[in-house]
Amino acid sequence: MKLKRLGGILAAAIAVPGILHSEDVAFPAGDFNTNPASSWTTDTTGAGSVTFPDGGGGDLLARIGVAVTGSGELVATVPSGFQANSLYSVSVDVASASLVSLASNSFGLQILDGGDNVVAELNQDQLVGLLGLDLSFANTLTTDLNLLDGILSDDLLLLGTLRDLLAELDLAGDSDLSLAIEELLVSLVGEDETVVTAVSDLLESVLDGDLDPGSLTDLDIADLLNLDPSNPIVADVSELLDSVLGNEEAVDALLNVVTVLLGDDGDLSDLSLIADLFETLQGDEDLFGVVGNILNLELIESDLIGSITEGEVLELLGFLDSSSSSFQTVTLLFTTGETAPTGNMQVRLSAGASVSVTFETDFDNVAIERFDLVATPPVDTPPNVNISNTRPLVRAKRQRVIRVTNKPRVRIQGTARAFGEDNFIRKVQVAVRGRGTRPGQRKFRNKVKGTTNWTARVRVPVGDRTRVLFKAVDATGKRSVTSLVRVRRR
Repeated sequence: MKLKRLGGILAAAIAVPGILHSEDVAFPAGDFNTNPASSWTTDTTGAGSVTFPDGGGGDLLARIGVAVTGSGELVATVPSGFQANSLYSVSVDVASASLVSLASNSFGLQILDGGDNVVAELNQDQLVGLLGLDLSFANTLTTDLNLLDGILSDDLLLLGTLRDLLAELDLAGDSDLSLAIEELLVSLVGEDETVVTAVSDLLESVLDGDLDPGSLTDLDIADLLNLDPSNPIVADVSELLDSVLGNEEAVDALLNVVTVLLGDDGDLSDLSLIADLFETLQGDEDLFGVVGNILNLELIESDLIGSITEGEVLELLGFLDSSSSSFQTVTLLFTTGETAPTGNMQVRLSAGASVSVTFETDFDNVAIERFDLVATPPVDTPPNVNISNTRPLVRAKRQRVIRVTNKPRVRIQGTARAFGEDNFIRKVQVAVRGRGTRPGQRKFRNKVKGTTNWTARVRVPVGDRTRVLFKAVDATGKRSVTSLVRVRRR
């Protein structure tokens, strides 16, 4: 499951203390009790069927059935449209006696925009295959989350930066990067402030363009950190620098977490709790965004972490116990950026099988709730800072919605902003990374059209994981952290 990008959006958003808004999104079709055939559009293939039987006491539910092979789906439109800078929680009750036997990716919940583009989804791999039957993972994660409650006395700053880091790792989808960050966090646990500060300064110099990560040897890193070359921190920093190009935003988010821990209100001993969380999540990259959104809920509600139960964690992860045939509630959490998806929200429920199997899956009580996102307080611009020292910002619109195209070129728009009197954006550059990209596309040599408001037409190869990166340069030569858009070309 891929969620909307949070880091760059929230770092620049304006937080208004005391004004937090949540609302139940009206969706009268969600309980299936009022003429569901008029609210839900259905479609079937093969031996699939969609019906609305009485689940007991006059309570109607939606049922998708398959005899041998086939599929069924239901789609309904929510009366209202998406809102920007929001966290959405979509929950649904599900019951099936055949969850394990369904073919992969044949069962799911999707949220679509007005153009039928997938904004967020829970699929078969996530609902059933993600954790399998090993519930010890959820137990450990529940413990990790509850322990975080003890380090949240810093007016949301640490929790916000941690949330942003998880969101950036979810966006990157790079197991080597997440492993490198996890190993570095673990190696820094117990180190004194001097060592952690040196690591922070080195990473900042790389992000500012003052150091070329590709030219730094382990001996160079050891010298910069004032450590013996055999110290494992040196190797861990080296591993992270191997993944920094194209993942600058994730490394910047990591730097923000470390900066907060080093600040006046921080406590380096809290590093062990963050490292424990990353060790638990390691190997399950799909969970970074989900756990990030659990932290979003904590930022909004302030009483979730500390007392959350294992059952509540499983629900928020969108996990179904495949050994149960009773109704279970799963929740899909996703966010919108500064530009909301277009049109009204649509809900799609589906199930099917491409192998010989007979089953029925029931759905009921689809509910949607929306929350205002809470911005992360600025990390690198404390009071009285000279704003002329601030790096420029660059953002692609609707960053986290994966662009899907069958054309050789994709059109992406965005904005850029420079800070300081008489300063301006001199240029915005683009680079393309991924299998099949041309060598000349992979470096930031290509300018886009425009500066403050810009448009790029980018050639992309056929594939699922092409990354289009944008960087802004201001009149003083300072460079922004990159903004990333994923493109899937069929």
